[in-house]
Amino acid sequence: KGPLIIEPGGFIAFGHIPVGTAKSKTIKIIPTDDFDLQVESIEFQDLKVPEGHTDKLQVTPSKDGKTLVLEIKVIEGMPKTSLRGKIIVKLNHPAAPEKVFQFNGFVR
Repeated sequence: KGPLIIEPGGFIAFGHIPVGTAKSKTIKIIPTDDFDLQVESIEFQDLKVPEGHTDKLQVTPSKDGKTLVLEIKVIEGMPKTSLRGKIIVKLNHPAAPEKVFQFNGFVR
């Protein structure tokens, strides 16, 4: 048993996103002890997104008790495309200082 439980896992599949709409997915990061888990930084890497539209991807952290909740959102206005990339989340946990989540989806 590791220091964190990740629900649903390290890969986020947005699937089909109709043009002109938004879609979001949620990841829960739960410490297996009473550690007060906090996000230190969030960044995107290896993005495949149309030029000028990186602002249409958003990650919003929040807390639900000791659970860290990340809402990953594709904001409406993304043109027809295939999306993919990595989200690097730096945490304050000494045993798990970084988590990497891959994502993909397609806007049609």
